[in-house]
Amino acid sequence: MAISYVAAATVANSTISTTSLACNVPSGTAAGDVMVAVISRATTGSTVSTPSGWTIVPSFPVTNSNGTTLLAFYRVASASEPASYTFTGSAQKWCIAICTYRGVDNTSPINASAAAADTTNRAAHTSPSVTTTAANCWVLAAYCDRGTSTASTWSTPSGLTSRSGNVVTTGTSDNSLATFDTNAGQAAGSYSYASTASASQSNAAMGTIALAPAVILPPPSGPPPLILRQATARASLR
Repeated sequence: MAISYVAAATVANSTISTTSLACNVPSGTAAGDVMVAVISRATTGSTVSTPSGWTIVPSFPVTNSNGTTLLAFYRVASASEPASYTFTGSAQKWCIAICTYRGVDNTSPINASAAAADTTNRAAHTSPSVTTTAANCWVLAAYCDRGTSTASTWSTPSGLTSRSGNVVTTGTSDNSLATFDTNAGQAAGSYSYASTASASQSNAAMGTIALAPAVILPPPSGPPPLILRQATARASLR
């Protein structure tokens, strides 16, 4: 089964004392879909607790020593999802994007992942490379940084499709978040992507996540089950 994109939901809160924030479940999310929640915080080492039923994506969180934290979680949707999920952590501004995908392996959704910080003062930032081990993985890239008075917006990397748009906070120490994906399965290989922010900063953090496609089991080989063979034999005698 090929992976497909379902929908995204986003939210931001610009109050620095905020310790929790709810983000809607993307419209159309159904049982067996996989949700990926990406969160940016405007401070070094900002903590976010893993909500019940969610799992932290390997290599996350990543903290930029100049003042940004990027986190990512995933969840396999149930048949009765709530309207939203609340993420709880240390007091700080929040940007959250949840993207839902269909046709992802429910047992091991993450084929590969990596996260990195960029402390060089520049606008162009490249997500860390991942090497997929299976064909038809969808690859996601996420970017965040922290501005001084205006949050950055991010360009769409070549070959990717924007999913969350630019999620931003306002006021002092604004943080940003943008997510993208390949919009199609990719051949097994190495992937990283470059995006350019609207301002040069030395506190960017980036992540790359490859979603594994669901495994379709082949039909059983060999002779049919004994009961079926007996039924077939009886029918041939009539």
